[in-house]
Amino acid sequence: MPNARAASDPVRDDLGYTVCRLRQLRGWDQKTLAKAAGLVQTTVSGIERASPDVGLPAILKVAKALGVEVSVLFTRPRLPLGERDLRIDKRG
Repeated sequence: MPNARAASDPVRDDLGYTVCRLRQLRGWDQKTLAKAAGLVQTTVSGIERASPDVGLPAILKVAKALGVEVSVLFTRPRLPLGERDLRIDKRG
């Protein structure tokens, strides 16, 4: 019987990794990011888990809440993201 789980999508994987890292660098949990983006926590969780059910409007809201261009979310860094890699305003 074939595996019912969909194959991994590298673009969604990179998106999820980057959103999670940027959120953590701000000191936010998923609920805080969701509130800042005007989304529900399950949507943020879906993005971070590389769910195929998350649409572009939600991704755009997350980028805005994190204070980055949407293209940043789709670019997995060669090394783990750190505060020196991106200028992040932790006050937001």
